[in-house]
Amino acid sequence: EIELRDIHETEKKVEYPVCIGGERKCPVEDSGGPPGFSMMLEALNNPKHPQYDEYKEWFPEDFDPSHFNRKFVNKELKSKNYGVMESWI
Repeated sequence: EIELRDIHETEKKVEYPVCIGGERKCPVEDSGGPPGFSMMLEALNNPKHPQYDEYKEWFPEDFDPSHFNRKFVNKELKSKNYGVMESWI
């Protein structure tokens, strides 16, 4: 869990946030946060699940929920894009 409290201008000789690791993709928009996203992934792993077809439409065919791109996250942190990171999906 990460909580962003404030954003400041950069200063020389100050170290800024760096991601050292992580797991999985973040929950997709309107998925109900981590619990809802987990339920969606559970349904996607079971073609007989009643909501399988509905959730299948939410994601591209090559969607891999276990993928985590630390380099991308650090690039975003350096660019001061602390808000929406759309390409995480």
